[in-house]
Amino acid sequence: MDVKMEITRIVNYLKTVFWTALAILAVSAVVVEFFLMDVAGGLMADNQQFEFLFHTFMVLLSLGACYLSLRLFKMGSIEKKLRQQPLTEYKKWSLVRIALLFIPAWLNIVGYQLFLSPSYVYLAIILLLTFAFIYPTKGRYMSETGIEESDEAQDADAPIPSAEQ
Repeated sequence: MDVKMEITRIVNYLKTVFWTALAILAVSAVVVEFFLMDVAGGLMADNQQFEFLFHTFMVLLSLGACYLSLRLFKMGSIEKKLRQQPLTEYKKWSLVRIALLFIPAWLNIVGYQLFLSPSYVYLAIILLLTFAFIYPTKGRYMSETGIEESDEAQDADAPIPSAEQ
């Protein structure tokens, strides 16, 4: 298969996953706000110790996920894998990156529903803003895997020589 077509296919797949994750978060927020709030809103609001622990955990998880998702492809072992086999590794690590933001954002929506604390909404907004910096594009693929336009003619799964060699 043509490398250029494979790259386009991977980027389109990642865009689909990206928009699906955002749609699931939006639907979850609407369901919690308009349907579940009357039934189970503030279910755990009177348990202050659990709320403190859960809130502390969510702050650390949310901020850690933001940082990790933005720096994921700069970590030594992951960057090395991306340069050696960009077609297979980029898709895998991009899905991990999207999940790193999606799961804490969804947990923050659940936290808002359980405790009725707006700080969970603020954490979810921070995570949603971070989504803007990981939007999958062909340019981002080229940049994060180290492939240049001239390299596309070569096999993209072949190792790309680095300056260290």
